[in-house]
Amino acid sequence: MQLGFFINVQRCIGCHTCEVACKETHNLPPGPRWRRVRIVEGGAFPRPFAYAVSMACNHCASPICVQVCPVGAYSRRPDGLVIHDPGRCIGCQYCTYACPYGAPQYNEATGKAGKCGGCHDRVDEGAHPACVDACPVRAIEFGPLEQLERQHPDALATLPVLPDPALTGPSLRIRPRAGVAVRPTRIVDGHHIRRPLEERRMKAFSLVLFAVLSQAAVGQVLVTLFLPGSPVTRLALPLGALGLIIALFHLGTPGGAPRALANLRRSWLSREALLTGLFTLAAGLYGYVWPGWPAGLCAGLLGLAALYAQGMVWQLPTRPEWRHPANLWGPIASALLLGALTVALGGGHSLAALRGLGVTIVAASGCVLVALGLWALHMVSIPRSPMRPDTWFWIRLVAGVGLPIVSGISLALGMEPDVLTTGGALVGAVAGELLGRNLFFRVGFDQLPQF
Repeated sequence: MQLGFFINVQRCIGCHTCEVACKETHNLPPGPRWRRVRIVEGGAFPRPFAYAVSMACNHCASPICVQVCPVGAYSRRPDGLVIHDPGRCIGCQYCTYACPYGAPQYNEATGKAGKCGGCHDRVDEGAHPACVDACPVRAIEFGPLEQLERQHPDALATLPVLPDPALTGPSLRIRPRAGVAVRPTRIVDGHHIRRPLEERRMKAFSLVLFAVLSQAAVGQVLVTLFLPGSPVTRLALPLGALGLIIALFHLGTPGGAPRALANLRRSWLSREALLTGLFTLAAGLYGYVWPGWPAGLCAGLLGLAALYAQGMVWQLPTRPEWRHPANLWGPIASALLLGALTVALGGGHSLAALRGLGVTIVAASGCVLVALGLWALHMVSIPRSPMRPDTWFWIRLVAGVGLPIVSGISLALGMEPDVLTTGGALVGAVAGELLGRNLFFRVGFDQLPQF
């Protein structure tokens, strides 16, 4: 049996009584609203339209929140209700990025996420969810999905304003109003279910630093495999460890970080945490205990696996703006670029080694450029995409790619590395990667679901 909701848009008057009932029943603080009423507008004179839609968690048949949560805080009951356990939640907010309906919502006061659980305690007692009982016009019904479909054969599985139901299989049926097939122009007040974008961007800056530090550490290990004895080898451990520490600041409850390894079977975030930790340990062994090629090779392979896992974290089928192959191999190219520039600046290399580093820098810069271009083209092709080349985009291009290419060419020609050329290229590459990662998250936050 699969329980679900039926929403009668023809009856809904947008009174928000269901919202209030939900907040009172679950004692929610100001901000989070597990059930939300939105006014959808569209059309043009002389045929404009507007209608209200009440939405909550749709208790999907294939809930992506269950799949991605690293601590296993989400579970799906035999009756189809998807339940969130706040006791396990560590506030990583991954579910809020993954859900196409915006059902999980982060609570700043508790440092944890939360969402509609279908009032499962009331359902277990034979009652309806609070929103169903509170609706004055009976626009919300709840029960077995097959029964709802029999009672309302004209109901749809989605609306033009909602995501493709094939993504997660929502247990939702909707009776639309006339003109609903027309693509709406906007959702009134849709931004209120999201935290202010500025707060999210500041919170995500810890993820930006974590990604760049991890790339630099992995790149240094990979490059020094071919240049044994480089003093840069010892930098990988502190960079990797610093990245892991900074990543903790993204969590609402950092003390629960060890539980992030609980869902290795399904969550790429769990795999990322494990592989990054193992790489950092292996990098320490390679740099301080056993500076031989077996330890270096082990650390390098773990580093590549960690970067791949970091890329897969954002390859969500529900987030097309992040889902692109360039976001998988682009960070690996950036890692080689940062590693080669750091090793070159460390000095003490033969002419042949410097030329090899120069070729590596140019090749890695070219790959970064291609990855950035492919992702930008992909973003521009997405309907209503917020990404357009702006000043920061071009600064990221010049600083993160242009300066390293100039430095790489000079090294390939046999010139000695210096602080001005090679050091400036390293600073430009780091700044470019920071800007690129910030752009990556900014675009994603601007596209967060409004329902």
